[in-house]
Amino acid sequence: MAQEKLKEILQAATLELPFRAFLISRQGEIIAQRNQDVAVSSLERIAFRLERTWSGNSANVQVQFLQASLPANELIFYTRELEKELLLTIGAMTETSIARLRQQADIIAQLYLQAHSGRSGPEEVLLHRPVNGTKDAVYAIVWQPLRPLPASQHQTLQHSLTQLAESNGCQLHHLGVDAGYIQVLVACPPGRSSAWAAHLLKSGSEQGLQQQNGSNTPLWRPGYYASEAKVPFPADELKRVFVADGS
Repeated sequence: MAQEKLKEILQAATLELPFRAFLISRQGEIIAQRNQDVAVSSLERIAFRLERTWSGNSANVQVQFLQASLPANELIFYTRELEKELLLTIGAMTETSIARLRQQADIIAQLYLQAHSGRSGPEEVLLHRPVNGTKDAVYAIVWQPLRPLPASQHQTLQHSLTQLAESNGCQLHHLGVDAGYIQVLVACPPGRSSAWAAHLLKSGSEQGLQQQNGSNTPLWRPGYYASEAKVPFPADELKRVFVADGS
């Protein structure tokens, strides 16, 4: 489909709070975008990262948190396929539910299908499976510290993450801490998404360490990388993801 037609599709969609940006990309390049106070360079980072991390499975979605708006706020970015290698990304305020993001993505996908088929009436849309299913989901989640965490705090971090997981019906299967990454493998109850788990563990553990240190100094970099997985991310994938993000 022509670039101008894709721009028209995004213009036809309602862009109001909590939504801040719509982006269509292919192979790491932006084809069409529309935003409210989100730097285009941030959208370029999203497209660049997707080109390196998208699995190619059309039933998948990907959720990312990145500091991307002006003034600086963390946004949630939800991505799904429109067709092979053509990706739609919705940027919104972090409190936006995955269900609402999915609904908005499906609305734009319907506009795309109508334009692609030449129809103007209602069109049945294939809804993506939710990232949270009917059984316990296991997610690999990784984020970066602003500076290497002292070895003396590793045990405190492990205790904090374990307590956060157990008190919210989750189970921590793996915790890896090194100079560049904190990575967890966590099983969550039905109905809980990777975005929920990442926010719970990342924010909760930071608050726990801050309380122990008697300081409000931020410990973690903005954003994280998460996916449903049975094993932790391998080192080469982490390097590829965070290099693509410019970290």
